[in-house]
This record gives sequence, C-alpha cells and structure tokens, in this order.
Amino acid sequence: MKIIYNILSEKENKDIVNNLIKRYPELLIKNCHISLDNQFSYLDSLPKFYIDNIKSQICHYVIATNSNDKLNEYAGTNWHKDGDKDEISVLLYLNGDNSKGGEFQLKDRSIQFKVNSMFILNSSIDHRVKTYYGETTRIALKWRFKV
Repeated sequence: MKIIYNILSEKENKDIVNNLIKRYPELLIKNCHISLDNQFSYLDSLPKFYIDNIKSQICHYVIATNSNDKLNEYAGTNWHKDGDKDEISVLLYLNGDNSKGGEFQLKDRSIQFKVNSMFILNSSIDHRVKTYYGETTRIALKWRFKV
C-alpha cells in the first residue's frame, strides 16, 4: 500500500467538496456510496499522476461517512476486497476529522486517514475502516483501475 499526502491545494480541496455537496446534498445527511456523473470526470486524472500502469478505469465514487446517520451503518466497516489482483483501488480523503475514528485497516496495521491524502492499494487486499464518529462528514473519492 502506498500513501501520498498533500494531493490538492486547500482551495482545490474546498472547491471539490463544495461542488460534491451541491450536486449530492445527501452527503451531509447520511452515509453514501455514489457513482459520480460526468460533471466530475476531470478528477479522474488525479490518481494517474501516481500510478504508471493503468489500462482502464472501472469506477469512480464519492463516499460519505456521516455520524449523524441514524442507522449509523457503513459498508466499509466489514472486512472486504474491492476487486481482483489486476486492479488498483484509490481513496482520496477530502473532508473529515481524523481524530474521530475512521482509521483504514489492513490485516497487519491500522492507518489514520488524513484530509488530502491518497491511499493506493491492490484491490484484492482485505481491508476495512473503523467506525467514524466525527461531527464533520468524512468525504472521500474512490476509484478502481485495471492495471
């Protein structure tokens, strides 16, 4: 797994979050896993600066983890794999309070997420996130690529 910090400027990060919330207001109300529409296709180039051998893009989502969601359920809290060995998963954390849970877990370690950090891992690796309980909605972008 590879982690890259300071992907965006503070203004770029804020603009993306504001545009996502304007397009998908439910991000601030409940836990979401939404396939992004073409309005956000310009963001698809971001991971390509850090991954050399991309063959094709499989998907692109926005994920919101909101502790105000009454159900307080989030699929990422269970151990799972995103895909196959010839795929890469990429998470870019845009918003949230990293002192309020939500750590990214692999079988052998736990990694605190940080706003404006990108996590790159093979899609076949088991992973999960711990429960997030911050008052600020945690928003991340997620891609999967064939490599």
